[in-house]
Amino acid sequence: MEKTFKVKKMGCQNCANTIHTSLSQLTGVNDVEVSLQDKTAKVQYDANLVQPDQMVAAVSQAGYELID
Repeated sequence: MEKTFKVKKMGCQNCANTIHTSLSQLTGVNDVEVSLQDKTAKVQYDANLVQPDQMVAAVSQAGYELID
């Protein structure tokens, strides 16, 4: 599956890298593309292993907010 989230509180490339890492570390996430310009995170994932609410929680722990 693929899901694109809006990202709040992302203001620099380091922020984008942190979000990318937070999402990439989740079991079931296959690919992550974070766009600083568009303030989005596009995630390809296996819905049998991970759900969007888990992605939101992981990014929240890093200090950012994903908008579903």
